[in-house]
Amino acid sequence: MDKMVSKNNISNSINSAKKIVKKRALEIADKMSKLTDHLDMINDMDTIDTKEIYEKEKNILIGLYDYYCRFQKIYFDLSFSQILNPVNTETVKNIDIKDFVKQIKSFHKQDYEVTISSLKENDICRIKKFYEQLENDVDNLARILINIQSAIIVQEISPIEQEVMLEKIKNLITDSLISDNYKNIENNYLEFLDEYSTSKEIFK
Repeated sequence: MDKMVSKNNISNSINSAKKIVKKRALEIADKMSKLTDHLDMINDMDTIDTKEIYEKEKNILIGLYDYYCRFQKIYFDLSFSQILNPVNTETVKNIDIKDFVKQIKSFHKQDYEVTISSLKENDICRIKKFYEQLENDVDNLARILINIQSAIIVQEISPIEQEVMLEKIKNLITDSLISDNYKNIENNYLEFLDEYSTSKEIFK
């Protein structure tokens, strides 16, 4: 009974954390959308201040996209952690990894395309680097799941070895590690916003 309560508490904790992180990612996506709209507008203008405004807002947009990707990575880690908390070989064995990855990647592809739409060609590479890193992070999680799933399905390892392997993987993304990572990114993000406090009008 106590074990079941503990499992439910872990699941509830992960779900709660996912909601918080997703809310932050959506908030950043909204800020990016407002900036891209504004950049679209000034790109059609030809004034003395246009280049200066573009440079400033471009740098804010790139910084925001960096944080957007960091929060999305935490969201993926939480989703992965949810699969392995509690560790259940039947759940891992039956998960549709292709669909799992497809759903995760769909969260941010559209935001990437919208973000680069208002940037000049030589500025897109910085955004693309963050995007590709996020894609790689998802692929790495998928590879781990595929390896675990394959080993379980073909029974190449004993049940005891399975348990040890799964516990090692689970320990890579413990609640405390994800929580600490979130706190650090959140603090840095808030400092980033303070640094560009003069641009708050854009975000209203």
